[in-house]
Amino acid sequence: METGKKKIGLYLFFTFILTALVVGGGVYAWMRIQQEQEDEQEIVEDEAEEDATEEADEVENEEADEEEMEDEEDADTDEEENADSDEDEEDEEESVAEIFYTKYEPNIFVYDVESGTVTQLTNYPDPEATPSYDADGNEIARASIGNISVLDESTIGFGKCATVTGDFGCGLYTLDRTTGVETELERFSADTFLILSAIYSPTRYAYLYEADSEWHLVYTNTGSDTELKLYDAAAYGRGGFVEDSAKLLFSPDGSHLFHVSTGAPPTGMDFNVYVYALASGDETVIANATQPAWLDADRIVYRSYNNAAGTGDGLHVYTMSTSTDTKLAGIADGAYNPAPRGDTIIYERPDIKQLWQYNLATNTASLFLDEALGALWATDAYVIYEAIGVCLPGDAMCGGMVDYEVEEVVVYDVAAGDSSGTISNAVSTWGMAAR
Repeated sequence: METGKKKIGLYLFFTFILTALVVGGGVYAWMRIQQEQEDEQEIVEDEAEEDATEEADEVENEEADEEEMEDEEDADTDEEENADSDEDEEDEEESVAEIFYTKYEPNIFVYDVESGTVTQLTNYPDPEATPSYDADGNEIARASIGNISVLDESTIGFGKCATVTGDFGCGLYTLDRTTGVETELERFSADTFLILSAIYSPTRYAYLYEADSEWHLVYTNTGSDTELKLYDAAAYGRGGFVEDSAKLLFSPDGSHLFHVSTGAPPTGMDFNVYVYALASGDETVIANATQPAWLDADRIVYRSYNNAAGTGDGLHVYTMSTSTDTKLAGIADGAYNPAPRGDTIIYERPDIKQLWQYNLATNTASLFLDEALGALWATDAYVIYEAIGVCLPGDAMCGGMVDYEVEEVVVYDVAAGDSSGTISNAVSTWGMAAR
């Protein structure tokens, strides 16, 4: 009996153990499955989170790329706007055309081509309408102005002599148009007469003057004077004729200066153009030359004239860098006073009272205007010239070497091929300066 109870006890024990193992194994297996599911869920969640993060990063990168593209587009737009603005400013600058001139020398005027308005910039006494002495018995200076230089949009330079008995009163000046302030750059002694001047900047200028029976050509750079040439003026002087010229001009880049005075002493027949390299002071002589003009910083166009033979040879171009001289083909020997602008040179034919144009690119000449002389470029778009007519007996401006009358000074629109106005109080294009 006891033995049977023991067998039953052992059976129940093993059954419990087996049940425990089965249940425990099932629970364990269930727990493993749960854990694996949780792990898989975590993995899925992690992957989802990673995917979400990657998607977010991609979105951020896409947004960043879009922002960068927008920034680039904005930058491009800004650049285009700035470029357009710069082009507008350049167009505006190119469209600005002003002509500076004197009327019978006492005062400077400016003509605005676009508006057609004339503005007087200086206010010196008119010698024709002013008494010689004031109420206190002081002599009133007689002003004479010449050689106007345009320095920038607000500043011009010029030579002036305000003469009284015993004092030529000559000097070099700049005028600030915005403030009306006149600044003296150089004041000469009482016995010094200013002949020619050229002002490149307030610190760089050149001038030709006469004193003590001598002519002096001087270049000034930041207060330091260099005498470029000395002439003995003991005996000179003669009447003028069509081949004459008197000019003193800096090259466009300011590196060179040319001078011509065909009536210079001692012979009074000096048909040479003298060119100075300002850094070294070296002089180059262009022989048998008159009426020069800078074609660019390296080339000078001029009328060729052999005084000994009394013959002209049309227009030539002298190149500084190669020291070569070239005659422009297809131009009449009677061509005078070249006025260059880019590839176009306008020149006079005084014998037939016409202006002609020469194209340097095609080497061809053609009629520009009839009954016209004295051409001056204002801008690429406008040319100023003298409309001329028959010289009638008794006309004050006729006689001597002048066999015509200047009827008016005309502004010519090159593109339109017609006049765009006249400068009502101008009597000639001589001495004019343009901006």
